[in-house]
Amino acid sequence: MNNSKTATQKHMTLDDRISIEKGLDQHLSLRSIALQLGKDPTTISKEIKKHRSFQEHNRFNEPANKCALAKDCKKKNICGTYAPVCKRMCRSCNHCNSHCEDFIPRSYHCSLLDKAPFVCNGCSKKNPCRLDKAYYRSSTAHRQYKTILVESRAGINISPADLVALDELVTPLILQGQSPYMILRNHPEIALSEKTLYNYIESGALSVKNIDLPKRNFLTQGLRKWILSWAVKVQKKCYLPFTLIVVPL
Repeated sequence: MNNSKTATQKHMTLDDRISIEKGLDQHLSLRSIALQLGKDPTTISKEIKKHRSFQEHNRFNEPANKCALAKDCKKKNICGTYAPVCKRMCRSCNHCNSHCEDFIPRSYHCSLLDKAPFVCNGCSKKNPCRLDKAYYRSSTAHRQYKTILVESRAGINISPADLVALDELVTPLILQGQSPYMILRNHPEIALSEKTLYNYIESGALSVKNIDLPKRNFLTQGLRKWILSWAVKVQKKCYLPFTLIVVPL
């Protein structure tokens, strides 16, 4: 059986992400970028939406009034603070934002980000645009990917309740002299591999320790016998009396 993976099955590399960023800067379609990399367009779409970076809109010279209806508003003196002196339109100040019942916060979300290519890399209006922006950067995307990959493979992938049940089942059997391999063979309801069970014991997730394992304990006893035999040989060779102190392991 051939275990080699095709290009569509492999993880994204840094070079792939650089090609995606260049394609977006050139305003290429997601299908064109996918054909260049030998991947499915859906994969490119998920990659961009998952690792795009958002940038807040430019607040320089931004109007004080945050109401979305301010442009067509004709109301006056809603706040009542300066009545009857104030004759200005309420849209020219921001006091009405906390008093007007029709106030709607201004949205800075660009509707173009909801459809392909989901970013502003190749947009011709990105410089004068006053809305929130999103960009795809290959270095940032690859760094986020590496972080997620490491975090997903670290720790213990089991719920606390299942860990307690596993400990109550495995610990007494190991103390009785059974190995993890024997326990898994006799208890098929444990949906773990032998390596995973050893990792749980190694990390201290279970009550038993490495010294409680039959194989590890056997190796420890063998090591003690070797130390004693070596000491006897040295004593006979040197003809010097000495006291050997064996520290329990």
